[in-house]
Amino acid sequence: MKRGRRVAVLLTVFVLVLAGLAPAVAAKDTTPGLPVMVGLGDSWTYGQEATDPATGGYFALTHEALRSELDCLPAQSANARDGCKQLQAINIARPAQNGLDGVTTQAVIDEQLPVIVPLIADRNGDANPRNDVEVIYLSAGGNDVSGPVIAACLFGTEEQCNAAIPAQLSLVAGNLNTILGELRAAAGPDTPIVVVTYDNPVPFCNLNADPRAAALGQFLLGSLDGVTRGVAAAHGATVATTLGQLGEGDWVGGTDCLHPTDSGHDKVAAIATAAVTG
Repeated sequence: MKRGRRVAVLLTVFVLVLAGLAPAVAAKDTTPGLPVMVGLGDSWTYGQEATDPATGGYFALTHEALRSELDCLPAQSANARDGCKQLQAINIARPAQNGLDGVTTQAVIDEQLPVIVPLIADRNGDANPRNDVEVIYLSAGGNDVSGPVIAACLFGTEEQCNAAIPAQLSLVAGNLNTILGELRAAAGPDTPIVVVTYDNPVPFCNLNADPRAAALGQFLLGSLDGVTRGVAAAHGATVATTLGQLGEGDWVGGTDCLHPTDSGHDKVAAIATAAVTG
């Protein structure tokens, strides 16, 4: 088979796979005609290392909170004060699994936007305001910067470190601009889009044995937070920053220098909820 034809066949298969995923996502555990909230991104939004990611991850906990704290009825009435009891949740974030690396911003663009953007556009663009996507949560960018920068700065040369940090932050900025642009276009101007950023786990994991690591982590995640804020502001999105909010007992620790425990997810959920409810 000629190379051009092979590429065309592979692209066709990829599109068909994505097309097959969209109805499944739309139908899974949801009732037509009722409002939903959407989660996408990496293992943080997935809920990794919560005892039960489906109920104890930050996205799941935020969903429960918003059912009582979010007013989403499309009418001005006394019932609007009762919250959003019928709010459903669709979470397509994933951890590293099945031979796939952790989700980067590029993976969100390639894997998740083709699935979730049509769903958001359909719900928010039809004539029924009751079935809208009411809020969107995203965590992405940590996997873009952590591995490459740690490799360059802790195990490489000063030149490699100085090159890696701006390169990876620039990559995240460009990809976040694409992600938030597509989400905003699909959701409309008034739908809250919340980007949840990361706290620094290095003081609580084995990387802390290197005296440079904690300061590097704080600088890197602070810089990532700033980049995220700049891109988010351009698309009317909100940043829920967790930097400095998690502590001892909130991290898995050991060789895991990424993920919160149940108590960490509780704290992230409180910040993520407040980003919408004030």
